[in-house]
Amino acid sequence: MDKFSSHWYKLLTLFEQLNHLVKENEWYNEDVEEFYALKDQFLNLIYTIKPPEIKISLFYVPYYKYSNVTKDKAGEIMRNDIEKNPFEFYLHQVELCSQDIEIKEKATIELEIISENRMFSFHIPLANTAKWDIDMKSVQNKNWISGKEFHRNQFKKLKEEIAELLDILN
Repeated sequence: MDKFSSHWYKLLTLFEQLNHLVKENEWYNEDVEEFYALKDQFLNLIYTIKPPEIKISLFYVPYYKYSNVTKDKAGEIMRNDIEKNPFEFYLHQVELCSQDIEIKEKATIELEIISENRMFSFHIPLANTAKWDIDMKSVQNKNWISGKEFHRNQFKKLKEEIAELLDILN
C-alpha cells in the first residue's frame, strides 16, 4: 500500500456520497455541473494512473431510442407486474428489435472500482473517455438494473461484512 491509498479511498467515498446526493432535488444547476466535472476529472485520474491498490473494471452501458414496438412490449410486462418498477426496468427485459436505435453519444462507461475491499460504481459519458484508449471489444456490455435491485445487491454484499464486524465487537 502506498502513501496515497487513504487519499484514494477517501476521495472514492466522498464522490460516492455526492453522487447519491446530487440525484436528489434542491441543487443549483451550476453546482451539479461542477460536481460532474470534478467526478469525471477524478475518474480520468484514477483510470490514467491506475493505482496498484485499486482494481478497476470497465463496462459499456448503451443508450437506446426505443421503438414503439419495444415500448409496447415493455408496457405490457409492466401492466402485468404486481410490483411496480420504473419503465426502464421493463425495457431491459424486452429483446431489442430492428427499429431500436443505439445512440452512442448518450452511452456511458461504468467504472467498478474496488478499494480496501469495497466496491464503488461510477458512470462517465463515453465521450469523456476518448483519451483513455479503451479497447471496446474487450469491454463487457452492462444492462440497466433498477435502483432498487442495485441497492439490494449492494446491501447483500455489505450485510455479510457488517455481521462479521459486529461479531468482532460483541
